[in-house]
Amino acid sequence: MMIPELPAYLTKMGGQEYVGLIIALFTLTAGVSRPFSGKITDKVGRVPVMAFGSIVCFVCGLLYPYLLTVWGFLTLRLIHGFSTGTKPTATSAYVADVVPANRRGEAMGMLGLFTAMGMSLGQPLVAG
Repeated sequence: MMIPELPAYLTKMGGQEYVGLIIALFTLTAGVSRPFSGKITDKVGRVPVMAFGSIVCFVCGLLYPYLLTVWGFLTLRLIHGFSTGTKPTATSAYVADVVPANRRGEAMGMLGLFTAMGMSLGQPLVAG
């Protein structure tokens, strides 16, 4: 819900030339963090990594209004992206662990379907 607002917010802070980095930094760090989060998930456990990713994402979402500098904003985007890369990795591993092997493909399909539905249908329900 906040992505459409971020370019105007960054521009208001004086960071018009950095608007393209809003998605790029987030996506880059989310992608880079996935292999590391996979290793951490194997060592620490699925649930703690899922909880960590969720909590950090929640805190990052709360911090955006309090950042007053362009560099603080972009740094938060990096941290937010990194934490966003941990949750789906741990969740997929968790589902693979708890679902019988002969139903794993079905479970992963359902996980993908309901994740996409939550992101697309949840926003209008909350905003409406």
